[in-house]
Amino acid sequence: MQKFIRGALLLMMANFITRIIAFFYRVYIVRLIGSEGIGLYEMVFPVYSLILVITTAGIPMAVSKLISEAYAKKNTNLAKKIFFISSIFLIASGVVSTVVIIWFVPYLATKTFSDTRVYWPFLATTPAIFIVAVGSVYRGYFQGIQDMLPSSLSLVFEQIVRFIVGIYLATLLLRFGVEFSAAGLALAMVCGEMAGLITLLIFFKGNKEFTAPSWGESYSFVKIIHAIYTLAVPVTLTRVMLSTSLTLQAILIPKRLVLAGNTIREATQLFGQFSGMAFSLINLPTVITVSLAVSLVPAISEAVAWNNFTLIRKRINQSFRITILTAVPVAVIFMNLAKEIMQILYHSTEASNILKFLATGCPFFYLQQTTGGILQGLGRVDVIFRNALVGTLIPI
Repeated sequence: MQKFIRGALLLMMANFITRIIAFFYRVYIVRLIGSEGIGLYEMVFPVYSLILVITTAGIPMAVSKLISEAYAKKNTNLAKKIFFISSIFLIASGVVSTVVIIWFVPYLATKTFSDTRVYWPFLATTPAIFIVAVGSVYRGYFQGIQDMLPSSLSLVFEQIVRFIVGIYLATLLLRFGVEFSAAGLALAMVCGEMAGLITLLIFFKGNKEFTAPSWGESYSFVKIIHAIYTLAVPVTLTRVMLSTSLTLQAILIPKRLVLAGNTIREATQLFGQFSGMAFSLINLPTVITVSLAVSLVPAISEAVAWNNFTLIRKRINQSFRITILTAVPVAVIFMNLAKEIMQILYHSTEASNILKFLATGCPFFYLQQTTGGILQGLGRVDVIFRNALVGTLIPI
């Protein structure tokens, strides 16, 4: 079996397990703290994602691509140097971002959001920034050598820990108010990220690829930094735009709902229905497309390094077939069975119309992820940035 297909299948299995756990976790949490509580958590999450994008600065994707190319050319010396330089940058940015956000949380919570109760969930997420920044360089390395087992297992352990700690803390803290219960969910996320990082570190310690003797030409520090940021900057700008779009949704939608005549509590509930209930279902099939996208970056990069255009076309065609066979049935099911699905899962049909509308975009949403992985592997991150700019401005 091709290394690309094997890696994609491993990630799909891991993502499937984590999505199933996360799905039942979400259903239980919604029933426990309601759409209001989940709305508070969902308001914080886009801001947290934006901070992570800025902190990691697209470096993990660049590490994956550059290390894949270095190993394809048998230049292990370059691969190790890329890893060490990336590690230094991500550790430093993780520390700086964490300190800055802790300092600004009171201002952001009171001046930016319509519901000031987001303060506690927001504060609870901050330790995860450093953990994710450090873990991302290890994920990038393993993906670069097309060893998807460490990343896969780290995702599974991360989700298991989040599930156990999240249910415990959300239940324990609910008596103090839904905002503290939402903060418990954020703390559970921190614990899960730590479990994932520990898993990656264990695998890295025993990695024979990295401890093997170094071969190949050694590049200068400046040249490696230039190679990393040539790829990382457009990726970062793209992700900043997408995260900014989600952040603006979390800020603007509740505010517009209040202006439309809803109370702050009702607006929070409606946003919870949109983001925490309907959109979480739309995200379920990305277990396949995200796994494909992650696997495609090193797989396409490797084929490019070999100038094997037949292999490039083959891998692209395989990914398109899998994506279409996923997207079309999912869209049809969500459009026709929205009420039944919502009733079974959440004991409520209040978000069914939202799910129907979102379902029409499923094929485009899933294809965007797959083609993004292909373009990153080809080094055409400028195309992704240009299209993301248009795709972000329209919904805003």
